[in-house]
Amino acid sequence: MVRNRLVTVVACLVSLVLLSPFALSGCNQRSGDMSAEVRAAREAALAHMRTQGFEAPDVDARWSEEETTPEGLLGANHYQWRSGDWLVTLIVPVVAPDATVYSVSVVNESNGTTWEGQVDAAGVVTDVNAPEPASPAFLGPQGARDAVIVYLSGQSGALLPEPLPLGLDWAEEDMNKEGLLGGASYRYTAGNWLITVSYPIVAPDSTIYNVVVEHASEAAGYRWEGEVNPQGEVVKGAAPEAARAACDSAWRYLIQEHGAQVTGESVVWSEENITPEGQVGSAAYRRTAGDMVMTVAYPITALEETVYRVSFDNTATGFHWEGDVDANGQVSEQYAPSSQTVAAIAWYGGVRTDSGAARTNDYLMLLPEGCGEVGLAGADEELETQIVALRDQTEPGNLAHFWGTVYCPQPDHGGCQLLVTRLRIDQAGPLPDPEPVEGWVGQIVSVPAGARSGGDDYLVLAGDFPVQYGLDAATEPIADQIQAVRDSGAAMSVWGELNIGVMDWNGAQIRVTRIETVE
Repeated sequence: MVRNRLVTVVACLVSLVLLSPFALSGCNQRSGDMSAEVRAAREAALAHMRTQGFEAPDVDARWSEEETTPEGLLGANHYQWRSGDWLVTLIVPVVAPDATVYSVSVVNESNGTTWEGQVDAAGVVTDVNAPEPASPAFLGPQGARDAVIVYLSGQSGALLPEPLPLGLDWAEEDMNKEGLLGGASYRYTAGNWLITVSYPIVAPDSTIYNVVVEHASEAAGYRWEGEVNPQGEVVKGAAPEAARAACDSAWRYLIQEHGAQVTGESVVWSEENITPEGQVGSAAYRRTAGDMVMTVAYPITALEETVYRVSFDNTATGFHWEGDVDANGQVSEQYAPSSQTVAAIAWYGGVRTDSGAARTNDYLMLLPEGCGEVGLAGADEELETQIVALRDQTEPGNLAHFWGTVYCPQPDHGGCQLLVTRLRIDQAGPLPDPEPVEGWVGQIVSVPAGARSGGDDYLVLAGDFPVQYGLDAATEPIADQIQAVRDSGAAMSVWGELNIGVMDWNGAQIRVTRIETVE
C-alpha cells in the first residue's frame, strides 16, 4: 500500500507539471477516500437508469463503499459500492477534471441484470451496454429532483452559484396540506440548495412534475423552474443563467436610456420556455411582469460566442424595443423606440387583417376610406379578444370607435401602432359620457349628403391621421362662425364636448362651445 501511495504521488506530481493549473482526479485522495465528484457520477448513472426505466437500486439505498484500485495500477482509480444485491463499480481515469469520463457498471447479483455506461464531467450519461428497460415505474418526486440536477449540471453547471451534485444528503419535507386532495408537494434541502417538487395525483405515465431550484444565498439570487415528464426528461425550464444575464443587461440599459417606458428597477419576472417544439440549434424564453414582456432568443453555441436578441414591450404604453446583448453583457440597440405619439380619441373605422409582415395581425382602416390605416394591438387580453372578434367582419360588423395611443415608428402596419385602451362597437347600446374637446386643430368641411351625415359640417383633424368628427354649434353665434370658415381651408382650434353613438358624421359629434382661427 505504501508503494501504491508513492506511485500515486509521483504520478500526480508529473501530471501537475504537465497539465497545471488543473487539479487532477484522485491526486489528493487517500486510499479508501473518494471525492464528491466520484459519488455524483455514480448517482448520475443510477438516476439515468431510473428515468430510462431500467431496473435500478432504490433512491434511498444505503451503500458501503471502498476503493478497489489494483496494487501498482497507474492512470486510473477503481471504486465499488454495495447495497443488498446491488454492486456498483466505477473507474476514474487520472486526467484533468473537465476531461474526466467515468466508466460505470451496475449489477444485480441476484438475477444477473447488468448495466454499463459512461458519465462525463458534466454529468451526462451514455448507455454502453444496457438491458431491456423494465416496465415504466413511478418516477416520483425524488426521481424528478435528480433528473433536474443532472439537467442543470449538464446545461449550465458553470453558471451555478456552487456545485449541485447528485450525491448531496437531502432532507425531505412533506409540504402537503392536510385535507388537500389531487396533488402533492415535497421540499428537499441540502446545504444552501432548496428544491421543491410538486405534481398532480394522476396516473404515473401522465404525471408532470413542477420543479423549483433555489439557492439560499441572497447574493447569488439563483432560481430555476421547470417541468419533468414521466420519463424523467426536463421538458420545460426557465431561462439558463447566461440568457437571464443577457435580459438583465438589457433591462439595465432600458432603465438608463428609456426609464420613462419601464416600471421600476425591482421587478419580479415570471419565465417560460417558448422554444418551438422540435426546434434544435436555438432557444427562446419569455419574461413577463405586469404589462411588461421581455423575450430573448439565441443560438445554441459556445457561451463566449453567443449573441442574444432581446425584445421588450410595455403593453400599457405601446413602447417597443429590440437589442443585441453579447456574452460580455454589452448592449447594442437594434430598434429605436417610438419618438412620436398621437392620442387616439374615438377614432372610427373597421378592423382588417394584415397579410404582410406586421408585428400584429390587425389594422384599423379609418373611415371614410382614404383617411389612413394603422396597426392595432389591445392593451390587455380582453381588448385583444374584442379586436380579433371584429376582424374582417362584413360592415357594419367590423366597425367601432377606438381610444388609445398611436406610436410611430413601429414595426407594424403602415409603420405605426394604435395601442387600444378602450373601444365601443358600432351598435345600439348605452351611450358613453361626453368627453372634453380642448383646442383640437383641424379644418371644417361640408358634410356630403347621405346616411348618418347629421349636420352640415365635420372637423378633419390636422396631422398624419385626418380623423373626422361631426360638428354641432352650441349657440347661434358659434354656428355663424362655423359657417363662415366652412370649406375655407383655414386651420381652426375647436373646444366643446364629444358625444359618441349619435346620428352624425362617423357616429361622433363635437358640440362646439368655442372656435378660433389658428394664427
